[in-house]
Amino acid sequence: MAHIQDGMGTGTLASVDTNNRLNTYSVTTTAEHDATHTFGKGWHIVIQETPTAAGTFFYFKNTSETVTYIFEGFASRVASAEAVEIYLNKTGTPSAGTAVDPCNTNTKYQSSAINGTIETGTTITGLSNGNLLDRVYLTNTDSKTFNFELDVAVAPGGVIIMNAVTGSIAIDMTVHVYAE
Repeated sequence: MAHIQDGMGTGTLASVDTNNRLNTYSVTTTAEHDATHTFGKGWHIVIQETPTAAGTFFYFKNTSETVTYIFEGFASRVASAEAVEIYLNKTGTPSAGTAVDPCNTNTKYQSSAINGTIETGTTITGLSNGNLLDRVYLTNTDSKTFNFELDVAVAPGGVIIMNAVTGSIAIDMTVHVYAE
């Protein structure tokens, strides 16, 4: 008769039920939970802008050589109805933005920073091309949480930006990001 042992040399045998299934105890966590709680690699990026016209108000470029950043989604509130277009891999050098420091979501790892260029502004210029990833419609003064159905992976050298479609509307947003 074969026995399954614990592999630690203690002689403990594994329990098998009447259907020949191994009894186990396991805990399942999400990737973002593990990244934040175990490794301290989860951040919020707070944006508060009133774009002066239609155009870019958020810019993120991954400057790491090895780390991929995962964009989970964002929480938002707008002063009036607005659409936000999200693009990947726009090219060029951003101009007229202000650097933003993300906040690590684990107090133990506050000094852990994102390797990236992160800017917000009322009119960030100097960018072109790119691929339209999504268009999100935000309703008048409504607080909304948006989750990307397929999380967005921004690989080393990759760029993600957000454009206001109408402009002249106050946008408050917190973007949720973690490192893979």
